[in-house]
Amino acid sequence: MLGVLLAMVACGRASTTSKAQGPATEAPALAAVTADQVLQKVREPGAKAVVINVWATWCTPCREEFPTSCSFVANMNAEA
Repeated sequence: MLGVLLAMVACGRASTTSKAQGPATEAPALAAVTADQVLQKVREPGAKAVVINVWATWCTPCREEFPTSCSFVANMNAEA
């Protein structure tokens, strides 16, 4: 298990590039959603999901899962 994950769904179309384009000037608005609403948004054509893993350096389980999180990111980037 990757620990506590918060998912935010980007409602726009997926970008045609897979590389980051620099820092955003504004953070997107956040809204409370249910798991069903997230699933519905992710299933829309062109939708993409952003996974945020919240952890701390003083948290032993967090540090233990960090290599797994890094592998997850590497696998997702390889598929993009």
